[in-house]
Amino acid sequence: HIELAISDAYKRLLLPSLSNEALQKAKDKADEAAISIFAKNLKQLLLGSPLGEKRVLAIDPGF
Repeated sequence: HIELAISDAYKRLLLPSLSNEALQKAKDKADEAAISIFAKNLKQLLLGSPLGEKRVLAIDPGF
């Protein structure tokens, strides 16, 4: 009977808990990677030229 109790406890209690923990760690790692890539892309977008390859002439009034 002890083997049945151990098997039941493992299948019903321990395995789902370990599975959830592993999935949460994988999700956290994926979220961090996605945020890092998004931040890098956003930085490049914000620092990029808004007009692309077009030339711009600026005049300083000299006040």
